[in-house]
Amino acid sequence: MARQARAGAALTRARLIEAAIEVFSERGIRAATPEDVAARAGVTRGAVYGHVSGKPVLVAAIIGGLRRPLE
Repeated sequence: MARQARAGAALTRARLIEAAIEVFSERGIRAATPEDVAARAGVTRGAVYGHVSGKPVLVAAIIGGLRRPLE
């Protein structure tokens, strides 16, 4: 059961990161809000903050994901 919860959390985090990429691309990082990302990902604002502490962490996750294939 715990494994399913972790898998679900990983999928939600991945959806949040993908949504953040889309929203940041459309609105710009400064103008975009965590609420915009939540709406795009189809989750609540609380779910966003359950996975990341804010916009800087989302930006770091995006950058980290871009760097991973290069390593």
